[in-house]
This record gives sequence, structure tokens and C-alpha cells, in this order.
Amino acid sequence: MNRYLCIHGHFYQPPRENPWIDEIEIQESARPFKNWNERISAECYHANAYARIFNNRGQIKDIVNNYSKISFNFGPTLLSWLEKHDKETYQAILTADEKSKENFGGHGSAIAQVYNHIIMPLADDRDKLTQIIWGIRDFELRFKRKPEGMWLAETAVNTKTLELLAENDIKFTILAPSQCAAIRKIGDKDWRSQSGAKVPPYKPYWCNLPSGKKIALFFYDGPISQGIAFGDTLRSGEKFAARLLSVFQPTNEPQLVHIATDGETYGHHQKFAEMALAYCIDYIEHNKLANMTVYGQYLEMFPPQEEAKIFENTAWSCAHGVGRWENDCGCNSGGHPGWNQQWRNPLRKALDFVRDSLRQTFEQKGPLYFKDIWTARNAYIEVIENRDKAEQFLKEYGTQQALQEASSALKLMEMQRNTLLMYTSCGWFFDEISGIETVQIMAYAKRAIEYNKALTGQDIEEEFVNKLALAPSNIKTFGNGANVYKALVIPLQVDMRKAAINYAISYLLDEMLFGDSIYSYNISNHKAEVTRQGKAKLVTGYGVFTSRLTLDSRSISFAVLHTEGDDITAGAIYGKTDNLEQIKEAFIFGDIENCKALIKASFVDVMSIKDLLKGKQGQILAQAVENSKKRIRNSYSTLFEQEKGIFNYLYRLNLPMPDLFVNLSAFAINQNIKTELKKDPVNTAKIAELLNYFDKMPGKLEKDGINKILTKKLKLMTEAFNTDPLDLNKSSKMIELLSFAEMFNFPIDLSFAQNTVFSVYKNLPEHIKQNQLIKVLCLKLNLNLD
Repeated sequence: MNRYLCIHGHFYQPPRENPWIDEIEIQESARPFKNWNERISAECYHANAYARIFNNRGQIKDIVNNYSKISFNFGPTLLSWLEKHDKETYQAILTADEKSKENFGGHGSAIAQVYNHIIMPLADDRDKLTQIIWGIRDFELRFKRKPEGMWLAETAVNTKTLELLAENDIKFTILAPSQCAAIRKIGDKDWRSQSGAKVPPYKPYWCNLPSGKKIALFFYDGPISQGIAFGDTLRSGEKFAARLLSVFQPTNEPQLVHIATDGETYGHHQKFAEMALAYCIDYIEHNKLANMTVYGQYLEMFPPQEEAKIFENTAWSCAHGVGRWENDCGCNSGGHPGWNQQWRNPLRKALDFVRDSLRQTFEQKGPLYFKDIWTARNAYIEVIENRDKAEQFLKEYGTQQALQEASSALKLMEMQRNTLLMYTSCGWFFDEISGIETVQIMAYAKRAIEYNKALTGQDIEEEFVNKLALAPSNIKTFGNGANVYKALVIPLQVDMRKAAINYAISYLLDEMLFGDSIYSYNISNHKAEVTRQGKAKLVTGYGVFTSRLTLDSRSISFAVLHTEGDDITAGAIYGKTDNLEQIKEAFIFGDIENCKALIKASFVDVMSIKDLLKGKQGQILAQAVENSKKRIRNSYSTLFEQEKGIFNYLYRLNLPMPDLFVNLSAFAINQNIKTELKKDPVNTAKIAELLNYFDKMPGKLEKDGINKILTKKLKLMTEAFNTDPLDLNKSSKMIELLSFAEMFNFPIDLSFAQNTVFSVYKNLPEHIKQNQLIKVLCLKLNLNLD
């Protein structure tokens, strides 16, 4: 069968880390998740690693890792986040690539991506090269092989970019059909125009380059890809399969149907689309309707017989070339009719000013620290991936002065890293300069400017801000980019002293006792002491804080006073201060106002709760809220017990119950139910008794809280089952909990248990598979594994 099918997913999120702490802060727009990476990982990246395929009875017949069946790329900065914060999904992605080699003749399903998604035609040649080298090296470190292909940000392309890909042994890239200018058979003289996206997408094409090198181009099927991204193609797996199969031509020649979309389409942009993808592939493979493949395998089997020329400086998401990333071309998200994007060009010019100014510093100071500054910059990816390699990097690429002044040498490289990050494409993609993506790239610019000032003493921030003032905002309260910068970027700045204050607050919250790191800092020779007076707490101490990014190291003293709720006074200063004992003495004697005054007088940086990072604000307030809730719960429970007699009287006689009674009783009963559910074993009769109250009263069962308790219990039982699946007592305990939840129609998230039991089941001995307990467990989890 000469029908081949390739589905490519471009999985990517822009770098979102605060450049001062190298961590993502809370993003309100991503709620109920902490940030957008966390939200999209749950909805898409993790979902595709464990995609369900259901039978006609609604039972799970298979759980598949979609990444092993499709072609995909993951942005390096996203993979870096997944590696730290969603290890299970990260490992599933790596495993899928390894597994895919078995499916696709030794060719992995993953391809590389230019490092932080910059628009390559708008970058200068040195930045183009670094983006490619960093993208390749990141891929090699993660997937343990060389990439065959590379995804270009927004598929934005020009000939120089293709030359650099070919020079770095990239065999192919994927483009939109509208980017093909002309094609011809190899050996023919005349070109045939393909303007208007007419290029046949069923085959690869060679692009012969001016250098004499060549690279293969795959122009994806535009109509199908558009239908998947913006239409209803993913409403069902069969519909998806039918649409893909409909474009195969009646020919004996090998042909490739291939599509490319944002990977987030499968689960984030379109809910449950990861299941449509899994079902589509299963349906096609089971019925032998086409051969699933990836680009590397197809290129090896069927090398191009035709060649193509590209339209220069074009992309898949802009009808105006690459205008979306440099001017008000008319392309936008469509979410704000009447808004303009006149801010794009002034923003790019402002960032170009920063890049060019900082490049002068790099070229002037770089030779003091590095044998070859550009070779060193390209090799710096090794340090970005593993900060412990900084010393090795300086030994290999640095001069003797770099070893003596390691902090300055690394600041040069961090300055360059932030300069590259400030060109991440998402900063221009959307509608407004005050959007989180654009604020993010301006934050990278500010951080780069600060490194430059530390190295040279010259501050170009004022001139940068003046240039931002030429970028108009669509929001009147901002007016222009300079005001956006002042309101939204400057508050993100966290120097070492502020990090020390946040570290002290960690002690205050008892969340990191005797910890030796916070954010991007390691902490040594540290001492922190917590003193309590009633509800008030005082933390005093000091430590040596060392940046993992630049190896800068300073001794810092700090003090944090927390009286109650959001009342916090905190300060820090470089070096040691003799006032710590005086501050502590005032606190011990109950002179809180004097204690506050001493903190304010003793430290350079003094902060209240509004000055803290959002994460720390949230922790302080969450603690205050939890304490308040605990008091309220206790009060309500006491009141309920006191008034229970009259409540039962009204309840037994089926008389109308005052709203005050309803609210009080509903709260107390829900609290009692959750308390009982946390016990082991659960008293079923007690739960039934409590639930009876809801039969004749309008109060509502608090299902979210119940779900959290039962899901946590099930997860712990599942983890125990996973460690020893042959111990059938562990299966029995899971069945008991699932039966209990089923008996009372309590909500419980089965996904973790389903994934685990499905994976374990495959490797169980046959006599265990046939055991009745295992069969019942599978039934309770809606797994049909026969």
C-alpha cells in the first residue's frame, strides 16, 4: 500500500519565567491553574500522553501515547518547564520518541525547534545561527539523538534560514503551501508557479540552495490543517479519519497526506480532541487504510523527485509575509474589534536598539573573557541546560580572566540569553502591548539592560523607555508602551535582597525549614530564627546568597514581622547588621510598633505584602484564610450542635427551614462528611446518616471538596498497587473505595488509577489477569482489557 499519512503537532509555549528569579509567577488569566503552562499541560500535553480510546459501550479499550504515533516538536523552553514541573508528561514524551523508532523504521517522531521561537527572517544571521544550534543541542540532550528535521517558529522562512539549517545537518523542515513559489521536476529547466497555495502536498521537494547544499521541504495540506485548527473536523475520530483519507488520489505512486497544526489543538483549544486523534489513528491502522509515517522515514523511502522555490520572508500565520511581527499589518487574534497594532513597529525598533547596544558591549568586553565570543555563545546552551556546568564551560571557552572573574563572564552570556529571549514571537502575535506575552519580552529586555549596566556602568533604560513611548496602547489607562513598562514590567524586578526577604517568608510559613535554595539562588552559611508572640511571628537571620545564573554571591541579613492576616513588614540589607538583636528584643517585649520602626530604619529594602511576589502573597493570604476558615468551621460546628435539636425537629416534621438554618446546617454537614471521608476505614453508616439531611433540605453537597479527598485517597492506593500489583489486598482496597464512591454517587477522578492499572495490567502474569479481583477492579475503572 502506497498511501502514507503523517500528522504533525507543533507543541509550544513561550518562555514565561520571571527573568530575575527564573520561575513562572502566578498568572491570573490561567485560573484555576497557577500559570498557563500548568493549565495547558493538564488539558493537552498530559492528555495526549494518556489518550483514551473507547469501545461502543463507553468503556476504555486502550490508553495510548499519541506522541508515539505522530510527528511532533516541543519548544525547548517548554520541555525545560515540563522536566521540572510535570515529570510524568516529560518522560512520556521522551519514551514516545524512543518507541516511535520501532513504528517508523528507526526514525523518531520528534523533530527539533528553533530555540525560543523567534521569527527567523527578522533576526540577524548570528541570532539565527544561535537559535538553530541551541535548538539542536537541546534536542540532543533530551532525546539522545540528532534531529532530522527542525520546526521554524510560525514556519517563518527565508533562504538564509534554510542555508543555516542545511549547514547544521538538518534534513527537512515543514512549511505552509502558501510559502511555495514554484516547483519543477529535477532536471527540467522551467519552473511552474505555485502562487495561491497550489503546490501538491503529497510529496517532499528539494530546495537547492545558493551554497550548493539542499534541504527537503514538506508543504502540509492547507485545507485539512485549517479544518482541524478552526473547524469541526475533530468532533469525532471517524470524521477526522474520513477527512484525512478523502484526499488520497487513485494512483499506484506513493503519496503522502500530511497535516500540521498547533499541538494545543488536541485537548486545549478543542476539548477531548486528543481522543479524536487517538481514535483516528487506531481506526486507520486497524482497518489498514493507510500507513502511518513520520517525515524522516518517508524522506528515506521516497526521496524528492521535484524541487521547489520559496516565497521569501513568509510565515503560516500572516498573510502579509512576516508583517505580524513588525508592523500593523492587519493580522490579529480578532478578539478586540477596533483595536490596532501600531505598537508593533515601535516595539521592535526599541528592542533592536537594546540588541545593538548590548552587542557592542559583548563585542568589546567579550574578548576579555572568551577566546571566541560567538563560539562561546553558541556553546552556552550547555550551561542553560545544566547550571552546574558553568565552571567547565569557562574552562573550555573562557580566558584566564574569565576564570578569575567568572561572574562578569557569565553576566555577558546571560545578557545575550535575555536578548534572544526578548524576540520570542508571541510578543507581537496578539492584540495589545500590555498583554502578558508582550510584557514578558519587555521583562527580558530590562534584565538584559541591567546586566549591561553591571558590566559597563552605562544605563540605556531611559532611552529604551523613550522608544517604548512611541508604541501606542489600545487601553487608555496605559496610553503607550512606556507606561505599560513602568506599570507591569518594573514591578517584576526581584534583586538578591528581595529574594532574601521571600526566603525569610518561607521560614515564616514553615514551608522550607533549613532550605538551601530559593528561586535561582543557592543559600549557604545561613541561619534563620522564628520568634513567636501569640499570633505574631518574627523571622530574623542571614545567609550567603549565590546566583546559579551568574555565580554572584553576597551576604544578606533579613527580618520579617508578621502580626496577623496581611500585615507584614520585611527588610533586607547586604552584609550583617547589629540591629537584628534589637529588633528581636523589641518583639519579645511586645513592642510591635517599635519592632516595625526598627525594621524600616535598619534595612535598605523594606517591603509589605503588596511588594511580595504573587506566589508569596498567595501563601501568606492562604494561610490567613485557612486560619480564618478553621475558626469559622469550628464556630459553625459548635452552633450546629447547639441548635441541632430544633433543626431535627423542623426536619422530622418536614416544616420550612429558615435560610439561616439551611446555610448553617449545610456547612456543618458538608464539613462532617469531609471529616468522615478522611478516616480509614470510612464509616459508611455515618456517611449515609449525614447524607439523609440533604434529602429534605435545599442545601447542596460540596462535591469539589469530596472529589479532592476521594481522589487523593485513590491515588495513594493506586501508588501502593503499582509497587506490588501481585498483592491482591491492594486491589481489594481500591475496589472498596470505588464501590463506596459509586454507592453514594460521590465524584472521584479515575484518570491516574486508569493510567496506572492499564499500564500494569499488560505485564501481569496470566493467572493474576484472570483473578476476579483484578477483573472487578478493571470494571470499576471502566477498563475493558479483554
